Amino acid sequence: MESGHRTQARRVKVYTLDGDKWIDKGTGYCTGELKGGPHFMVRNENNSSEILLKASIEGSMQYQRQQDTLIVWTDLEGNDYALSFQEPEGCLALCKFLIDLQRTTEPNISLVAVFSNGEDGEVTEVIAGPVPEPSIPTDDNLAELLDLVSQGSKFPKFREMLLAYIQEKKYLHILIDTFHRNETRHKISNLHYLCDIIKTIIFYNDPDILDTLLEDDTIDGVLGMLEYDVELGNMKTNNREYLAKMTRSQEVVPITNNDIKNLLKKTFRLQFLKDVVLARVLDDATFNGISNHIQINEERILKFIKNDRCFLADLFEYFNTDGTTEPGLANKRQEAIRLLHQMVLIAKELQPSPRTRFFKALIEKGLFKAVQFALKQKCQDDISRVLATEVIVTIIEHDVFLFRKSCGPGNNESRFLESRDTYDTALINILTGILINEPNIGLKTQAFEALKMILDPSNLTNAPESLRSSPANSSSDDDNDCITNPCETFLESFYKYSANRLFAPLMTINENNMIGRGDMVTYIGLCELCSFIAREHDKFYSHRFIVERKLLDGVAQLMDKKYPYQLRICALRCIKVIILLDDDILTSYIIQNETLSKFVSFLTETNNCNSLVNSVCLNLLEILIQNNNLRNFHRIGRHLVTSYGRLLKDNFLGEHLVQIMSIEEDQIETTNDGEEDNKHEVLRSEDSSLVFGEEDRSADISSLQTPADMSNIDTSILLERREEDGNPQDKGKNGKEEEKSDDRDDSTQAKEKVVDESLLLAISKA
Repeated sequence: MESGHRTQARRVKVYTLDGDKWIDKGTGYCTGELKGGPHFMVRNENNSSEILLKASIEGSMQYQRQQDTLIVWTDLEGNDYALSFQEPEGCLALCKFLIDLQRTTEPNISLVAVFSNGEDGEVTEVIAGPVPEPSIPTDDNLAELLDLVSQGSKFPKFREMLLAYIQEKKYLHILIDTFHRNETRHKISNLHYLCDIIKTIIFYNDPDILDTLLEDDTIDGVLGMLEYDVELGNMKTNNREYLAKMTRSQEVVPITNNDIKNLLKKTFRLQFLKDVVLARVLDDATFNGISNHIQINEERILKFIKNDRCFLADLFEYFNTDGTTEPGLANKRQEAIRLLHQMVLIAKELQPSPRTRFFKALIEKGLFKAVQFALKQKCQDDISRVLATEVIVTIIEHDVFLFRKSCGPGNNESRFLESRDTYDTALINILTGILINEPNIGLKTQAFEALKMILDPSNLTNAPESLRSSPANSSSDDDNDCITNPCETFLESFYKYSANRLFAPLMTINENNMIGRGDMVTYIGLCELCSFIAREHDKFYSHRFIVERKLLDGVAQLMDKKYPYQLRICALRCIKVIILLDDDILTSYIIQNETLSKFVSFLTETNNCNSLVNSVCLNLLEILIQNNNLRNFHRIGRHLVTSYGRLLKDNFLGEHLVQIMSIEEDQIETTNDGEEDNKHEVLRSEDSSLVFGEEDRSADISSLQTPADMSNIDTSILLERREEDGNPQDKGKNGKEEEKSDDRDDSTQAKEKVVDESLLLAISKA
């Protein structure tokens, strides 16, 4: 307080209420003073000795703060006063004076803030005031107790004081005793009141109260009160019975830390409250508060698990022993898989950095072996396979290189994964087995997405520097001082050890194959992976593999009309991606193996259907037409017209493609005919000049020597020239000579040809 017993003077106007009118008593300076008892003192601004107001602060007087600059109250004698401050800071200073008094010398006074709420009128908020202590609950006062507790949800200050009282007096235990008494007597109305009271206290969203509710000696009573919701009438839920069944689980790995054991129980109970008991009634604020509380607890638990030297080692020890030597080991392994799955799901909610550290700790301790156990063919537990798949996919989605980072030399997994190539092969084979053999469609989809991430070369390109170098190349020898390309190493390993198994269904499919829904998901994934590797992988590996293993034959077979439209469209989309690559080898394969025959049948089947299915077929024809100027697209278009022209004419785009090819053929024939006519015209003109005795300037016959004198001429030069002029392929090898020859007119070339033939004739006779 300023000046010891007096606040700083603030300029105000003093008003008193006379009937229904406020009377201005003058302007002065107001202070809050303690000398002679706490009071407000207002002195005239023109004459400080004149007192405009001296109002005692005592009893249970209530002060209202209005519009940021007004303090209004009624004294014990019923007189109404108002102080209108010149500045909001002055009003705030005197309100602080009242708050300090309420907390120290005058606990019964109160200060409330009144705000305008537009059309809804005014809103009142308690800033300071006495907190009525809740009375001891009896069978007759539960309604009044509910009203009192409800006030705490409206006024933060009141709620804060009420929570302190509940904690200090252990009021929850008193409420629980009252509940048991009324439940024994079957007083439903009182049980409804108690349910509303405990829900209101939970909605206070106080962490300390939540911890108290979850204690061993209170949780049963709290759940019991929440069973008697007024909306259920005379019925009730069975929260306590359900929780008792849920908590009858054995510890997979014993925990010796009592704090962590207690934290685990509280977290489970809080999750049960949020997801089951209060799921219908939680507001957003309380839901978020409970969720944050759960997340904080889970982070503490995972931190303990990661840092504890024994927990993870004991957990993965179940997968290091032979199941035949210990009875019940298979069940323990299944429980361990469930625990791993739960921990991974919890870790998904962590921030990226702690999530990475926890996943890495799991991998280093032996997660890979646990997953392999769950995915073995002899393991008949579907739940374990589902959980293990979700575990491995979750980690791959977070960081595709996390297994590689953790499974290197020097870690516990090094005996299991001797090299990075072994890691790649093992992981891909696990996911391949899920994609091909797993009956669960959801797991197939997850495995496909994980495979796509692993096979993406951009992930290898963006790999950490520690993964780019190969340990085998770390020699000090300068001759071997090179770094192996990680992408090339991976691709070589993949196509050598894993690709055959992954794409085996495409390589073995035939016309007699019938597929179910699960198989359809597999083939759709394989078609997408086929187009993916063709587009993203180095074509030295991918294109060669596609051609040698005849993958496109299998893809084309999937366009047969006996398969669902979804699968046929996916196969056609794969073929379209291959064509768009504009690759010579793949284009030749498509043409030579009649890969597009099924496409033509598909197109013919849907010609009369104005649907998206037909649009997909038309799109391929449109691509061929638009890119006809490119060599490989032109080759495919001409192949379609040559082999299936009659069928294509039934479709407007197919007919357009046929017309384009026909026009090109006519142009080629016209060009060839024109060249032949020009050649014959030149020869005829030269012959006629000789017949009619005109001078032949193309060759001077008199200058020719006798055949005997020409025996020393090297005829190989002329023969080579003859071969060069007559071989179009050799012409293409000499670009400069070809460019020069193009500049000369056709008649000159023809004349030179005649001269060459005359010379060769003379030489041959010699």
